[in-house]
Formats: sequence, C-alpha cells, structure tokens
Amino acid sequence: CEVQSQVGKSLLPGLQGERDEMLSEWYAWFTDSLWHSEEMIEFHKDGTIASTRGPGNWRVDKTNSHSIWLDWPSHRPAALGGSSEPPTMQTWFLQFDPLYSKFAAAA
Repeated sequence: CEVQSQVGKSLLPGLQGERDEMLSEWYAWFTDSLWHSEEMIEFHKDGTIASTRGPGNWRVDKTNSHSIWLDWPSHRPAALGGSSEPPTMQTWFLQFDPLYSKFAAAA
C-alpha cells in the first residue's frame, strides 16, 4: 500500500511518536504495481481505521517501531457494495517503510 494523496497532518498532540506520519493519510492498495482503487484505508490516532471494507482497529507492534497489527473486515460488506456473504474480522501484520509512505501486509 502507498499513500494515495497527502491529507493534512493530524491536529491532535502526538500520541504515537513517529507513527504520526501514518495518521490521517489515505493509503491505496497496490499489488505488483497495480492500483486497486476499491481498497483504501486511513489510520486514526485513537487506534481506529476507516476503510472501504468498513471500520476496524490497529495497535502497535511492540517489537518494531514501523509495524502495526490491523483488525479489519475480510471484505467489503453488501451495504458498501460488496458480497452478500457477511465479512469476518481478520488480523493483518503491516510493516511500514521508514517514511510511512507505504507498507507491506501479511494476513
């Protein structure tokens, strides 16, 4: 994933230190350099996320300052134009680059 466009930085005081760089940015999904515009995610300072799949949560990985754990829906629900199959929550591991401009993800 990479930052799709620069959005204004968070106005709240820094609660996550250097992770502030990833907050309030919309990340778009790329697979092998192909953009998947239907998959986007935004991380919030309070540990929640907004995504095209629906809401979720993130938490700090205590072993690596550039990694987080993400709990989010397995796919877009019918209410958001997705499958009629109810989504389940999945936990993914995200490793950011030093500038928090992109990350690699593993489910």
